Amino acid sequence: MRLRVRLALFPIAVLLLPAGLLPQMPPGPARLVISSTPTGAVITINNRPMQQTTDATFNVSAPGTYQISVAGQAPFGGGKFQCPTKTVHVDPGQTVTLHCNSTNPGQW
Repeated sequence: MRLRVRLALFPIAVLLLPAGLLPQMPPGPARLVISSTPTGAVITINNRPMQQTTDATFNVSAPGTYQISVAGQAPFGGGKFQCPTKTVHVDPGQTVTLHCNSTNPGQW
């Protein structure tokens, strides 16, 4: 009888434990989400051109500081546009979103 009472109380005790005492899942991968208007612009991360063009999402295996720039062709013969290098810090599990707009060149 005592064993049944103890077993019945165990789930209640687990629910009452502070969240900090329970094992926690590690954070998911960090992500960089880089877009532009118009799409199809070249993305450069840490001075390396990426194979993917905008709009793109990159899983970051090593959280830290990254330098991002975007360059592309404006629509309707508007010439080239470029958003200058922007330095961002990405923490584990964090998603950083950047958008480069050809109608406001030079600004993110």
